[in-house]
Amino acid sequence: MQHLKIPRYNGVQLKSVEVDAMIAELKPTNTTSESLYMIIDCAHDPRIYPAILQTLNAKCCLFTEEKISESIKAVAPFLVKIKQMDEFMRWCVQEGVHRNWMIFFTSKIHHVSDLRLHLKRFSIAQGPEGKQYFFRFYDPRVLPVFLMSSETDRGEMLRHIVKISVPKSSAEGALGFIEFTMGKPATQERDSAWPGFS
Repeated sequence: MQHLKIPRYNGVQLKSVEVDAMIAELKPTNTTSESLYMIIDCAHDPRIYPAILQTLNAKCCLFTEEKISESIKAVAPFLVKIKQMDEFMRWCVQEGVHRNWMIFFTSKIHHVSDLRLHLKRFSIAQGPEGKQYFFRFYDPRVLPVFLMSSETDRGEMLRHIVKISVPKSSAEGALGFIEFTMGKPATQERDSAWPGFS
């Protein structure tokens, strides 16, 4: 992919040094044991789905791989396997990390379709009255609470995931990741950050 044909925001963007720092933190392992993935929610911005169509990284709708309308895809979450930090990925980080567009994680599952089946199960939650609800677990504001509230749910989600990196920003504007890994209690998760954007 040479150039993304997508308009930029006039609003707040990360500085190049901040984008570089986050990309360095997320650099694909490119090993036979682990693959880097992202779940990005197209509902956050109408530019996301057109951008996904332009990347050469493998991707699929998190809900289904069957034929669905373009209007549904345009507001659906997508699972993207990141084999290279191309212009699409840099655009996602620069435009979306501080807008809660996505989460990142590594997995020993190398096929997007297989990993989608594992993750799709978490999109439905059952309330105390037995009613089922759609659950946006991939929202960076929701996932840390979910993972820290139940060891059972945490262990089940991490069964096929090595590490989850959730973008976060402090009240002072500092950006970084909170990371969750299998076998570590929630109170010991790594919390990294660097100077905030302006």
